[in-house]
Amino acid sequence: MWLVFRIFIYHSLPNPVDCAAYLAAGQTTSGVYTLDLSSTSVEAYCDMENQGGGWTVIQRRQDGSVPFNRTWEDYKLGFGNKNGEYWLGNENINLLTKRKSYKLRVVLEDWTGATRFAEYSTFR
Repeated sequence: MWLVFRIFIYHSLPNPVDCAAYLAAGQTTSGVYTLDLSSTSVEAYCDMENQGGGWTVIQRRQDGSVPFNRTWEDYKLGFGNKNGEYWLGNENINLLTKRKSYKLRVVLEDWTGATRFAEYSTFR
C-alpha cells in the first residue's frame, strides 16, 4: 500500500514591465500585452516587428477614429483602443519611464506611404 502525499506551491510571476521584456521572453507577435507598472497593470500595444521588435507603443494615430482633442484628465489616464488609435496615458508613461531610460522613436507616415522618423536615445 502506497501513501502519496503531495504539496504544490505556485508563484505567479508578474507581467513584464515593457514590450522589450516580452520579446526577451520569446513573445514575437505584435499585439496587446499587459505591462506591470508596479502600482498598476496596463495594457499596451507591443510592436514586435519593426526595428528588431520590443517597442512599447505609447501613442498611435492612423485613421482619425479616436479624437485626440481631449481634456488633461484624459491625457493623464489614457484613452482609445489599444488595437487601434490610443494614448497610453501620462501617468502610465511616467510609471514606465521612471524605472529606466528608454529610446523614443517617432514615426510619421504621409498619405503616399512615405515615412520619416526621429529617434532619441534617452527618454525618461
